[in-house]
Amino acid sequence: MRGTIGRIRSVVRRAFQLPVEHPYRVLVAGLLMVAAVVPGLGRAHTDAGVRLWYPPGADTIKQLDSFENRFGSDLPSILVLHSESGIFDKESAQLLIALTDRMWKVTETIRVESLSNFTWVRALGDELLVEPLIPDDVELTDQLLAERRKAALEHPQLPGYMVSKDGKTAMVYGWLQPATHTGGDNDFASILRDLEKIVDDLKGRGDNQIYIAGLPALYRHIQAIPEKDTQKLMPAIMGMCVLLLLLFFRRIAGVLLPMLVVVPSVLITVAVAGWGGLPMNPMTIAAPQIIIAIAVSNTVHLLYPYFHGLDAGLARRMAARHAVTDALGPNFFACFTIAIGFLSFISAPLVPMRNLGIMVAFGTLAVWLLNWIVVVPLLVILPIRSKRRGKGEPAAALDDEALREPPAVLRRLGLWIDRNRKVIVAGWLVAAIGCFAYGMRNEVNHVPIELFKKDAPIRQSQEFVKNHMGWSEGIEIVIDSGKPEGIKDPAFLQKVDAYGSWIQGKPYAIRVTSVVDILKEVNRALYGGDPNQYRLPDDQRAIADEYLLYTLNLPAGKNLNDRVTLANDAIRMSVLTRLEDSRSVLAGVEEMRAKAKELGLNVQFTGRLLLFHQLNPYIVKSMIRSIITSLLPMALLLVILFRSVRLGLLSIVPDVVPLMIGAGLLMLLGQTYDMGTIMVYSVAVGMTVDDTVHVLSVYSRNRELGHSPGEAVARTMGIVPAVGITTAILVGAFALLMLGSFLPLFYLGLMVAAMLVVAMASDTFMLPALLLVFMRGRDKR
Repeated sequence: MRGTIGRIRSVVRRAFQLPVEHPYRVLVAGLLMVAAVVPGLGRAHTDAGVRLWYPPGADTIKQLDSFENRFGSDLPSILVLHSESGIFDKESAQLLIALTDRMWKVTETIRVESLSNFTWVRALGDELLVEPLIPDDVELTDQLLAERRKAALEHPQLPGYMVSKDGKTAMVYGWLQPATHTGGDNDFASILRDLEKIVDDLKGRGDNQIYIAGLPALYRHIQAIPEKDTQKLMPAIMGMCVLLLLLFFRRIAGVLLPMLVVVPSVLITVAVAGWGGLPMNPMTIAAPQIIIAIAVSNTVHLLYPYFHGLDAGLARRMAARHAVTDALGPNFFACFTIAIGFLSFISAPLVPMRNLGIMVAFGTLAVWLLNWIVVVPLLVILPIRSKRRGKGEPAAALDDEALREPPAVLRRLGLWIDRNRKVIVAGWLVAAIGCFAYGMRNEVNHVPIELFKKDAPIRQSQEFVKNHMGWSEGIEIVIDSGKPEGIKDPAFLQKVDAYGSWIQGKPYAIRVTSVVDILKEVNRALYGGDPNQYRLPDDQRAIADEYLLYTLNLPAGKNLNDRVTLANDAIRMSVLTRLEDSRSVLAGVEEMRAKAKELGLNVQFTGRLLLFHQLNPYIVKSMIRSIITSLLPMALLLVILFRSVRLGLLSIVPDVVPLMIGAGLLMLLGQTYDMGTIMVYSVAVGMTVDDTVHVLSVYSRNRELGHSPGEAVARTMGIVPAVGITTAILVGAFALLMLGSFLPLFYLGLMVAAMLVVAMASDTFMLPALLLVFMRGRDKR
């Protein structure tokens, strides 16, 4: 068995050295590989719709599709008209009519609602009138507008829905074609462009202000802003990498070679998404940043021993051979370990998480391949000059051990760690456990609008709606009567009315809307507007008559298909709420579900926003589970690599400690666990594994050479400069993400930068101390 393993290792070593011996052939093969994959970039696309998060056939998506097939879309574009002087003057009313007319022309819009076309029910003598509240076919006199203002503000349903209670803000809703009819999701980019064109054409009239709100705009910004931030910040990130690489290596090759890995590996990662049909979204958009980090780290670990050997007097080929022997193997296992960790996401139930795992795994393997078949040949081919100062042993007298001898200051650092190993281990563990305990007080929660910074236009528009209309989000409830025409059963409607009144009485409810309100309004109108008759009729015949009377008087093209099913067996109830965070929304839904059960109502909760909120705890739990399970195959691989169970298990500790400290930092920043912040931990695992593998590889090699644990740790300190270089570059690159407008990228940059510093300190101090505590006195393996 040992002989077989030895032969395998010998074959692998020869394969690793192949680019050194045949650099031109291997380089051509590498360039052809890149050229074959990169065309997939043309297939890459973005998506932020709710459906992409769930696998085909998911129950939540089935419920949403069923809702859309029965009632239409729950997704309206929203134009907000605000006038400090009030919207019930001629100028504002005409502008509202114009906005309503233009909304019909917005992409995929199939129904428009506003005060301009709201079906106002009233009685004129024996005649029931159903007409627009602000008509476009009569002169808008001051008297008419004053009358309509009174009617709107006293209406049971309009305040808080189509008009603010102070009469200064009005809403225009453009309901979209159901996504079940488009074969995918709505074209949010075209929708937002149309809305922006309307605002540009109609803005600047008097004291009127127009805002764009609603989920279509929010979804489009979730698609576009991370993409724009990435495009804007990528040059700065690359510039930061170039500057720091130049500062540390002080030679052009030290900049050029890492870029020859960074750029193609990012392109290959996105191309893999294109070839595989994997859409870019708020989760997978982080893949390029992760790959940049991995690419820089791996390439620096390869270049550091190469430049060190070159400056010590070795010829380029000899220096390349030394670098391959020293770093290419650990680089391979580091990349392979990271890839395995991210591939563990394939078992996650969420599609974007699976896609992220696939993209990063392939991108990470591409990083190593590019180092092997592009960078190593170039180390031999390019005329890279030595910085040898004429001191030290001549090249002929140098061997690998002499080249790996750490500077005196680093050797002293190793000796200091040896003397204080127990204190160091205890201190790190206390700090990590304390931070983790503090972080465990945090909660899983999410506020969609807080994906954006406060100065982002979409956030300002959404908060304007909340401040002036009172509501933040909506929940759709389907109430099934259980039989055709069952919605006209008085007993059923009384339960629905009681249910709606109960919800309306909750402090988080702004407005509850259903066909019950229409029937009550018709009944009141038939009794001459008597407020005491704002109620449901007592028998089914009266209900059916009033229902028919209302529908017969509706203007052409208007119907109740968005409120009741064609079979009249189910009702749609829309609830506008003040709830805006996942925890509160889900708690409110459970409370409403329990009340429906108490009343004997068969209800189903759905809607895009609800699915979004249901998604957040799902993502967080899945990601945590995937991170934990990814550590196990990583540790197993390192057990095999180092042929030591003890070393494999110890490798987990420095990978987990930054996560534990990061949990406390997240709590300190006042951020909850959501689909954005949890991404930080996936990145951190990849970064810490990379440096941990290199540290343990150096230690393991020194032990195999016969050095004692103390001497092996002292000599392992020679890798600290490489770890420091990679950490400084990555911290600078990730910190630049804080300049973007998309807050998940902001916190990704902040948290990863902080955790990388912790990881470097952990690998420099705690990991050597752990090795000395647990490996002290062990014989050579």
